[in-house]
Parts: sequence; structure tokens; C-alpha cells
Amino acid sequence: MRRSIVKARLAAGEVVYIVKAAYRDPRVVELMGALGFDGVWICNEHIANDRSTLEAMVCAGRAGNIDSLVRVHPSDYTDIIQVLEMGANGLMLPQIRSAQEVRNLINEIKFPPQGCRKLDGIGADSNVGLLPLAEYLKIANEETFTVVQIETVEAVKEIDEIASVDGVDVVFIGPGDLSLAVGHPGDVNCAEVSRACEEVLQACRRHGKTPGIACGTPEQAEMRFAQGFRFICGASDYRLVKAGLRREQELMASFRARANS
Repeated sequence: MRRSIVKARLAAGEVVYIVKAAYRDPRVVELMGALGFDGVWICNEHIANDRSTLEAMVCAGRAGNIDSLVRVHPSDYTDIIQVLEMGANGLMLPQIRSAQEVRNLINEIKFPPQGCRKLDGIGADSNVGLLPLAEYLKIANEETFTVVQIETVEAVKEIDEIASVDGVDVVFIGPGDLSLAVGHPGDVNCAEVSRACEEVLQACRRHGKTPGIACGTPEQAEMRFAQGFRFICGASDYRLVKAGLRREQELMASFRARANS
């Protein structure tokens, strides 16, 4: 099992910068790694990745030396265990509503004595069964990181208790969904979302956790960094492709306008 880039940066108190893969293409994941990003956020909540595609994307992360953070909303234990055994370095848990829900999920993510994760021992996370058992259990517990998403009013109310849960590495604001939850769709700078951001920052300081947030633009990332966020998700492949195509479209329109003048 490869050591986690994200866990090393978190332990050193450094900023973590990840990008999101909206397209289901392992080559994009490998490219992100080759460019030197810390991690890639692979969404298995809104994007319908089948298991084979998801496994190929996680495998591409290992090839590109980038951490794979998979967002999965578990409906049963296998949703978690299969992603970990594919070799994912981290799990993002969306739509969290209570600290007890987080404790239950951490219990499934960690091997004993930290949790009750069950053993197979031949997956990618165990170097396909080549790691000695004791070493595998220790590394898996140490190197797997957990990101809990604060996107609901209920989670904001319990933020201090959620941030106190052992095994949580990053407390991550989902500003889009939170803006929906507080009745201001899309206004990620409304008073309620801004207040929630500050509460997350304070809870993370009290309990030694890393505050994270999603940012749509470089300017937003700069602003959130200045506020104290240290786990930042910036661009996605979708946004970068769209921006590049729009620039080309503008250039094409300029050529045509000059040619027809």
C-alpha cells in the first residue's frame, strides 16, 4: 500500500490541494497525478461510476502517484469496503447529519482495535496480499484518511461533536448543498453559509482537525485559504475543459469577425 500524500501533508500542517474528476476517464486521473496535484476527488454520489470504471480510476491514481479520494454515500458495508480494497487512499462521506453517524462509519473504515472493518487481505490496499498481515492492518489504519462533508443544517448544529470524532481527518464544507439547505440556492457567500464556515473553522481548531472546502474559482480558493481553510478542492476536469473550449470559441468568433469585415 502506497503512503498517502494527503496524510503526510496533513501531519505536517501543510495545505492540501485536490482536483475533481467529473469525467469517468482513468487517463485524466493519471494526468492529474503526473502534474503534481495532491489528490483527485472521484465522485460516486452524483456520477454513475460502475465498479470496473471506479477501480480503473483508482488504479490510475496509483500509476500517476496521486491520492484517490472517493465520495461514496454508503448504503451498506460493501460500499465502503470495496472502495478501500480497490486502493483508494481516502473516503469522502457526504450529507452527514450527526456525530453518531460519523462514528458508525469510522467504525467500518478502521480495522481493530480502532474499528470493526472486516478482513480480506488480497486487495490493492494490501499490495495484492503481499504485505504481512500486521503491517497491512497498521498501514491501512494510518494511511486511510476520512473527509466528512458538512452540507446539512443538522450537521452544522452538531459541528463541534462531529469534529471531535476520532478518525476524522478533514471537516469539509459543501457550500453548494449547504446554500440549498439554508434557503439561498447557489449563494455560497450568504450569511448562513458564511457563519457555518466560521463554525467549522473554530471546531477544527478546537479538535485538531483540518478544515476543507470546495472552491469554484482560483479567486475563491485564495479567499478560503485566507480564512483558514487548508484542504481545498479547486478545479475539476469539467470546468477546465469548458473554460478551454470557451476560449477557443471566442478566438474562433474573433477570426470570423475579422474575416467577414
